[in-house]
Amino acid sequence: MSLKVVFSRKYKVGLKIRLEALGDILREWFNDWWLLVLSVLLLSIGLWIVLGFQLVSVESARWTLSALVQAGAALMGIFYVALGLLWNQANQETDRLLNLVPEYMRQISPSQTTNVHSFIDFLGQLSGLTDTQDHSVKMALRECCIRLLALRGMALRYLNETTTRSLRKDIRDSLGIDLNDEEEERIERDEFRISVDTAAFFSYLGRLEQDVDSLRRVGVLQWGDFEKMRNSGFYAKILHKARTFDRVYVSLWKLRFINYFKGRGIVIISALWLTCLTLGLLTLFTLDGIPPKLVPYISSVPLAIGVIAIGTTLSFGFRAMSAKE
Repeated sequence: MSLKVVFSRKYKVGLKIRLEALGDILREWFNDWWLLVLSVLLLSIGLWIVLGFQLVSVESARWTLSALVQAGAALMGIFYVALGLLWNQANQETDRLLNLVPEYMRQISPSQTTNVHSFIDFLGQLSGLTDTQDHSVKMALRECCIRLLALRGMALRYLNETTTRSLRKDIRDSLGIDLNDEEEERIERDEFRISVDTAAFFSYLGRLEQDVDSLRRVGVLQWGDFEKMRNSGFYAKILHKARTFDRVYVSLWKLRFINYFKGRGIVIISALWLTCLTLGLLTLFTLDGIPPKLVPYISSVPLAIGVIAIGTTLSFGFRAMSAKE
């Protein structure tokens, strides 16, 4: 949810709900950027003390700016070397995932009836229990149905196999689920999206496994039944194999980490550090000609930008490590 949505008059909600939504947004923002907030807070306190008591001299400014420029240049060099290594690793992980796709397509293909039908039959048995279960169980089963249909459709596209409408009908009938037009359109969108994006395909598999695991957590799927399902062809050869043997989700985490820095992150960080180094060098170059009364204020500008750059770099790194899809 964005601030635009919170303050939009389009939604007829009370002030209390808007304030609660605003609090959630600010809380989420602070969880992502608390390192930057802490850096700015410490910077503000430090500058207030230093400038308030006039503790800056020409020599102290020269020493501080010199250390800042050298340390900033070194940090930028390390940052870009690390990014280069991560990009190289990301390319290797992408190639590895691409090489895994044909095997998974063959396992998901409708021609592999033993792999998928036993899994569908097992979920079909659970769907018969949904009359006595809560809404979350029913939604989890619907999600499993939708993801199975999208995965099967993608396998048909990938292997150029003949598609039939009865394929979807068989799965829906087995699960006892009627999909509405909106869900049918979602299946079409998901099929296309995961067919053109390797990372999206394996993430889709991971979410299917999470949906199945949620059924076990709410008690619909007992542990003995869960173990039986884990030994079935679809789960053992696809879902469990992707997580345990091929470790595709570790690869996806690495890709998300580097892709996070490929966007605005690297632009913002580079702009901050470049501004800090440029202003720091110019201030050092002209420091002896600056009036003594202005030295504390002028030298504080590159110092403040440098501290903000450090906080921003750390915050982006923290967000990248905890980035979700």
